[in-house]
Amino acid sequence: MTTPPKTLTRDQILNYRPKQKTVNIPSLGGKVTVRQSLVADQEWVASKITDDSSMSDLQALFFIRCSVSPALTEDDFDAIKALPAKTLEEVDDAIEQASGGKVVSAKEAEKSDLA
Repeated sequence: MTTPPKTLTRDQILNYRPKQKTVNIPSLGGKVTVRQSLVADQEWVASKITDDSSMSDLQALFFIRCSVSPALTEDDFDAIKALPAKTLEEVDDAIEQASGGKVVSAKEAEKSDLA
């Protein structure tokens, strides 16, 4: 028999700390620590996008917003956009892993009915 989930208190909800993950980014030759994406991150990124924004723009913005170590700022956007596309894909996967989500390769995503 499985144990039912516990009922959270108000304080537990309001004091939530994002999950973090340190991962190797082979294209950079080292590790970074990122945290899971939060609603505030999604809203921040949404406020930065325009009709001309690309997928790599979104990935770069989430890298800036969710990077714990090294800490990145919006001033780093152009330098991050100059990284190899593979790097942004690896970081995007790391953020997804920190969130506990399933990481799907780009090839698998292309096959999906949702893509």
